[in-house]
Amino acid sequence: MFALMERHITKKNGIFRGLDEVELMKAVIKAPQGKGIEVVDEPYPELRPGYVVVRVKAAGICGTDLHTYKKENHPQSQTALLRPLGHEGSGEIVEVGKDVEGFEVGDRVTYNPFIARDKGFCNVCEYCLTGNPLGCSKRRLTSLGGTMAEYAPIRGDALYRLPDNLSYEEGALCEPFAVGLSAVHEVAGFKAGQSAAILGPGPIGLCTLLAAKLASPSLIVVTGLSVDRSPRLELASRLGADVTVNVEEEDPIERIMEISGGLGVDAVFEAIGVPLVQQGLRMLKFRGKFMGIGHPVWSEGPEQSTIPFTAADYLNMQHRRLNLVGHWIYDTSTWVKMMKLLEARRVDLKPLATHRLPLTEAEKGFQLAFRRECVKVLLVP
Repeated sequence: MFALMERHITKKNGIFRGLDEVELMKAVIKAPQGKGIEVVDEPYPELRPGYVVVRVKAAGICGTDLHTYKKENHPQSQTALLRPLGHEGSGEIVEVGKDVEGFEVGDRVTYNPFIARDKGFCNVCEYCLTGNPLGCSKRRLTSLGGTMAEYAPIRGDALYRLPDNLSYEEGALCEPFAVGLSAVHEVAGFKAGQSAAILGPGPIGLCTLLAAKLASPSLIVVTGLSVDRSPRLELASRLGADVTVNVEEEDPIERIMEISGGLGVDAVFEAIGVPLVQQGLRMLKFRGKFMGIGHPVWSEGPEQSTIPFTAADYLNMQHRRLNLVGHWIYDTSTWVKMMKLLEARRVDLKPLATHRLPLTEAEKGFQLAFRRECVKVLLVP
């Protein structure tokens, strides 16, 4: 355990501190050798100019963390990979470094782990100058350590203040919801009255569902496997999916064509990490959009080395003017919109958090996620 003295707030050399002394903290890291993770004692994070230290209150286990767990020798495990793990989280600021403006000790916050608002990228390349910093080659992570720890150092210009009516758990769910919100509204341009199929009822798929419901769609279908029946497909129905399809029991393409009168849907969102391009394109209406959200690069096994796609699929894409669009994370604009939606209670993220565990039981949380016996596992330091 860490050594923690009585808390108080002081200011020294322009730095605000809300802790007297912390030497070590519990943290979850990638196992140095082979598959797995470890819960270890890590040094309390160094406070640097432009950063704050956050006492983590909730941290989510993401699909990326699961992929990292499964790697025998992850190429980033000793270098660029966050140590500790985790990029979904919320907490309370306990220290504020020099050059941080607008935040103080005691503030409740969440954060954008990939794009800061000010100096997280170069500000001079074409992407930055045209409002697309996600494409900047100098963009860097906004945290010096992940959120699966008792404390995390985070860039001040990556922080977003949690409204009083949002819990820390909801704050930890902001990052995955931002992915769905960006895919649906900013990239796909999903409109009121349109229809969609969401392939995969995991956390990202269900966040995509919540985002799509904001547009008052005419139809939403969510597909999954038998293992997803409970709790994932059941939760999809409770969150507003009109139809759920178990692809091991019925053909999802035939089912969608049946309920759409043979037209198909306006948009397909692949949110499972399996590149179901062939299946998705066959579900679409004329001029429909296929949105690739999942990350097949992490998939295990030779069966994922190629994507089935025939000449007939290509002709179908051409003749029906289908759109094949890639999607990754979000922009800063997404976060501004999202925080307003959450504060106004237009979206309820709480049902996504099906399990809460202490850091010391992180292994249990990872296994729940691997077995799909959960939607989102939150680690609560």
